[in-house]
Amino acid sequence: MEPSYQLVAGDEPNANSRKRPFQNPNLTTSTSYKITSALQYFHPFAFFSLLGICLLEASTILFLVRSYSDASQPWPASPVPPIPWISRNFTRTATMTNLTSVAEVEAAWGAYETTAFVHVQRPELYSLPPNKDVLAGTANVYMLSVHHQLHCLKQLHVATLHFPGGNGQQNHAEDSESVRHMEHCVDYLRQAILCAGDATLEGPDPGKRTLSGYGTTHQCRKWDGLNGLETWRLLNSPQNP
Repeated sequence: MEPSYQLVAGDEPNANSRKRPFQNPNLTTSTSYKITSALQYFHPFAFFSLLGICLLEASTILFLVRSYSDASQPWPASPVPPIPWISRNFTRTATMTNLTSVAEVEAAWGAYETTAFVHVQRPELYSLPPNKDVLAGTANVYMLSVHHQLHCLKQLHVATLHFPGGNGQQNHAEDSESVRHMEHCVDYLRQAILCAGDATLEGPDPGKRTLSGYGTTHQCRKWDGLNGLETWRLLNSPQNP
């Protein structure tokens, strides 16, 4: 399609207007130069180059937005809604130490739900294996990993009562110190589990146990990357400027 122009005063259409509109003899040299110069700015190569740059920028923006959106979503796909992050300071918990009976341990853990289950209506949407064995009469029941982890830690806490120096026993000092150390470990790991808040849904595994937690995929830190942090710290320590 040939470019066209608006007639100005003194212009008259003629046979050459359609064929060569920008070489009309009725146009002054100044007017022809202005139109020709303007046409240069809209050269097809320049136009498509500009269009390509705009499309490239738009694609980049969409990619960044999509990447941010994907990173903010639970992984893998999960019916669990997004959980907000908070800053929490780890401190010694007096109610978790110096316990001498199972009843005291049970009371200390009473504030934490360690056997919570959730029902998922359509587990296939989240790549969850269907089940019928977790709770009688209810299909497709799962446990949040954080609750499973707390449950296991609570059982270990109870087990410390049976160690030498536990359950109020007055044995060797080193035995009592060992139990105090284990109590510290339990308290610390409890806070770490709550901090991580692993919201992975666990279903029954292929084995005989209903909920062993095995066979479930979690989103985890890459261990090689964590080991690399230690190397980075050593290389950037004051002793190694």
